Amino acid sequence: MENNTENNEVKLTESTPPDAKPPKKKNNIFGVLCLVFAIIGFCTAFAGGFGVFLDVVAIIFAIIAFTQAKKVGKVGLQIAGLAIALISIIVYSTVLAGLHAVSDALNAEGSVSITTSAPVNVVESEAPSVETAASEAAAPAETEAPVKVGDTINDGDLAITITSIDKFESKNEFVEPKDGNYFLRVELHAINNSKSDVTTVSSWSFTAYSDGESINETFVDSDDKDFSGEVGPGKKISGAIFYEIPTGTKEFELDYAPSFLSNKRIPIIVELAK
Repeated sequence: MENNTENNEVKLTESTPPDAKPPKKKNNIFGVLCLVFAIIGFCTAFAGGFGVFLDVVAIIFAIIAFTQAKKVGKVGLQIAGLAIALISIIVYSTVLAGLHAVSDALNAEGSVSITTSAPVNVVESEAPSVETAASEAAAPAETEAPVKVGDTINDGDLAITITSIDKFESKNEFVEPKDGNYFLRVELHAINNSKSDVTTVSSWSFTAYSDGESINETFVDSDDKDFSGEVGPGKKISGAIFYEIPTGTKEFELDYAPSFLSNKRIPIIVELAK
């Protein structure tokens, strides 16, 4: 009997060691990615909207991490990442709204003007080439008189010049326009004439039309820099915006808006050669 009791105690001790610990919880890989993207997004929040894009990706990773919380256990990383991403988006939206309000106040005082320079020859390509021409049609309300390629738009301390508009041939066989279309490149140059303020330029300030129909900006494989970013006092920036338009387009119009909330538009109109 004593031997049996001892054997049972030994088996019990071996099966349930007193120092046994519960399995350690692991970090969710999506939680880690959420936190990393959120931090980078917060640090680059005002880099042309790139930071906001990263914050949105961080939020998506957080949602995925929360759905896997039961399997992994730890949720601290995704909570921290989600909080940082939301704060970053709120701060960016608040600052952007404030800038737009200031811009609208300046626009109401008529701060946007146009400086006409000597016409700039549009770069000719194989086909179709582009010729600049001012529109003879009367400008609608809240729309300034049309300008030409080479004219300068003075938006407060920011001076923007459209230097050329030409056909763009893609060198990447995987990035080609649809059949019956071609890429149109708009090259721009901007100067911040302020002595102390940093300003931001973006392709979002422009709206394009092909024979009166609104078209979106397209992205191509090009050596040209994007016309987007911050410009310090007295500094310059150059870049290009690309559009895909039908081959038979007769008139291309590019409207500049001083701010997203402004009703004012300054059209740049060109006639496309057949």
